[in-house]
Amino acid sequence: MRLLKTNVILRLLNSYIVDSPQPANISYLWNFGSLLGTCLVIQILTGVFLAMHYQPHVDFAFNSVEHIMRDVNAGWILRYTHANVASFFFIFVYAHIARGLYYSSYKSPRILVWSIGVIILILMMAIAFLGYVLPYGQMSLWGFFNKPQMYNLFLICLSLLLITPIYLNNKPKVSRLKGIYRIGAHNTDIISIIFGSLLGKTHGEKIFLRLGTRFNFYQEAVHVEYMLFLHKLLSELSYCNSKLPVITTRLGSKGKIRKIVRFSTWTYTSFNWIYDLWYNNKIKHVPKCIEKYLTPLRFSYLNYGWWS
Repeated sequence: MRLLKTNVILRLLNSYIVDSPQPANISYLWNFGSLLGTCLVIQILTGVFLAMHYQPHVDFAFNSVEHIMRDVNAGWILRYTHANVASFFFIFVYAHIARGLYYSSYKSPRILVWSIGVIILILMMAIAFLGYVLPYGQMSLWGFFNKPQMYNLFLICLSLLLITPIYLNNKPKVSRLKGIYRIGAHNTDIISIIFGSLLGKTHGEKIFLRLGTRFNFYQEAVHVEYMLFLHKLLSELSYCNSKLPVITTRLGSKGKIRKIVRFSTWTYTSFNWIYDLWYNNKIKHVPKCIEKYLTPLRFSYLNYGWWS
């Protein structure tokens, strides 16, 4: 073991084979890279041996293939191995790409590795595209006379590889404006929480061109346990961000430093009716129908919103 870590060459091999750190959730899906390397070595070796007996000439190409199949020792094995491994190479490439997309391998800190892989794929597709015209045969002639189709297939694969990571990295995240398109009835507990909290320091506001309404909950830092409980209740029902609220400071009246905890709901157009009930020219007042939305059970954990 000491020699593995002292010798320059063996130390490099040891770092990749023996001491290479691996994720705990590694699975057989991570074998496609090594399988591709194995396929590449097989393709190079069989290709070199086949090239020794192949004649790339229109008059001798067919006869040279027959010579490989019938006269060369194990020539038929070499030819079939070369042909089938080429097909498996493409299968493993696409499976390798699919695994990378599924496990988000294009994200940081593997952006450079993904970019290098895309470059390798582009070169591989270009070589495969040009390789169709090297031997003589029906497949080669189809590839030669139908280059636009091959070119379009290459562009489709390249577009998927470039656009998919960009979209997944920049796809719209859950934001406070997402809920403006929500339709349907709200949870009755949410309505009761909002009405009870509006009796205290909670306030509503219309944002996003006044199309939707959100409600801001805030209390002094001494009531942080209540705010965490309220936030957990709302976030589990998907009405606010799951990120826990933190204690912040602000300058109060007469220069007094206040410590508060606050968070907001998402913005919903279906909250507008609550805002219209409670606010008149941005001045909050208690609606006459409040008894319809409050129950004695909910008073027990909403009392902080009234008088704290």
